[in-house]
Amino acid sequence: MSLKEELLLDFDLRMPRILVNGNQGIIDNVKRLVLLSDESIIVSCGKQYVSVRGRRLSITFLEDERMFIKGTIEAAEFYGETDSHE
Repeated sequence: MSLKEELLLDFDLRMPRILVNGNQGIIDNVKRLVLLSDESIIVSCGKQYVSVRGRRLSITFLEDERMFIKGTIEAAEFYGETDSHE
């Protein structure tokens, strides 16, 4: 994949994205909350889902399809239907 294709893919607003920094995370393109517990947060991002696992997880802010979470983030997983960009 070329650098241009990678940059375009990175800014595709239809795809889920998660940024993690220390004990905080941001999930973009959140359509709805599916599951919330101290150890797991699962959100729907349209045709895909994002699962965040860890300890003492909580949502600190949710607005405009962006969710801020805090806690000890141990893993993030994307699953569901994907569009081919190749």
